[in-house]
Amino acid sequence: MIIGKAYNLRGRYNLEINNNDSAFYYFTKAEKIFFIYKDSANISKNYINKANAQLLENDFLGCEQSSFSALR
Repeated sequence: MIIGKAYNLRGRYNLEINNNDSAFYYFTKAEKIFFIYKDSANISKNYINKANAQLLENDFLGCEQSSFSALR
């Protein structure tokens, strides 16, 4: 689970320096790890971060899907 948090942190760093493709990559890797451990709180936070990266890349449909997944 710590590795998932590290991937999430790396994704947020890439999001801050406007490297959105790499941020999406790290958020996806973190999502897979959080699913293995069934950590719903971190999965939802990760989905919000992923939706933010998709929004900045003008992927509006993907952003909406990630946002609804966070609510679930």
